[in-house]
Amino acid sequence: MFKMEKSLELTDAEFHPLKQHCTQRNVIFLSTAFDKPSLDFVVSELEVPMIKVPSGEAVSVPFLRKVARSGPGAR
Repeated sequence: MFKMEKSLELTDAEFHPLKQHCTQRNVIFLSTAFDKPSLDFVVSELEVPMIKVPSGEAVSVPFLRKVARSGPGAR
């Protein structure tokens, strides 16, 4: 199962053309952060305007605090 899931994940490099495509079409690009490294990536590199929190992390207070500290007001 893990191997199959990994094969379906986008690489960091694959996100940039998707964001560019959205920007060209006036579509807000969003991405889900599942952990601290992916949160850092979507905030720092992709500069998303908001973070989608996955349902599995919706009750993780430490992760939610990290998300809150990384928001536009925290930059």
